[in-house]
Amino acid sequence: MTLLQACGPVLLPLVLLSLAVASAAIDRCWFWWRWRRRPLARRRPLLVDAFTIQCMEPLLEAAVLVAPLLGLLGSVLALMRVLDEANVPSSALLRSYSLVLVSTAYGLAIAVAALVVLLLNRALRRWQLQCLRRQEG
Repeated sequence: MTLLQACGPVLLPLVLLSLAVASAAIDRCWFWWRWRRRPLARRRPLLVDAFTIQCMEPLLEAAVLVAPLLGLLGSVLALMRVLDEANVPSSALLRSYSLVLVSTAYGLAIAVAALVVLLLNRALRRWQLQCLRRQEG
């Protein structure tokens, strides 16, 4: 069984999310490595600048919340597929159980979409507030 067969349609979002997290981790490591190499007098302005210090936090928060939901959605979809393909005498019961999982799958998909929109909105709001504070000060 290939990874695509095992994960199903949630493989692409999971791969993209893992690439985004790896990118954020590299960015944050680079930031702290440069910060550590600066003289003490030049470190303080970087710590005061909230945008620089919190740059990748919204992305990481989203990944922490979205990745498990995507994994659970993939599990539910795979279980539905397994139950539909089962060739046992009580397959009608298994198919009924598979139909029960449809609402779970839809609920997870809606939760993922809502969470992404919520976190994106929160990140944009923070960014706009920071822009306004910079213009005022």
